Amino acid sequence: MTTAPTPDGVIPYVDHHTGPKRYVSVTLDGGGSPLAGLSKSMIKPNLFVDGRQYIVYWGRVTVEVPADRPVHLGVGMQDGARGASMLLPAGAEPVELTYYVPAAGEVTFGPARPPQ
Repeated sequence: MTTAPTPDGVIPYVDHHTGPKRYVSVTLDGGGSPLAGLSKSMIKPNLFVDGRQYIVYWGRVTVEVPADRPVHLGVGMQDGARGASMLLPAGAEPVELTYYVPAAGEVTFGPARPPQ
């Protein structure tokens, strides 16, 4: 939890909020098919925080969110497909999430899993 200025490289929470904040890191990954690299170079992911849209990049992205209330997070592609969202409950600890687009099948968006 923080009330300090937002560090470099972190997308700040821009709506009015005077309470404590925390950081959420989302790792955006796009499958292991031969077309994954091509798709990733052509389609940029969008990260949504309480309805605000941020065009981001593949890899790890960190955003600042309120810590004292639930926050709606969503991820989708600029082509309008493969969207997912969740309601993150209030809490003080930083959060690590993963958004994964497999070569085939449903996307997953949720708590980061240890490497297997």
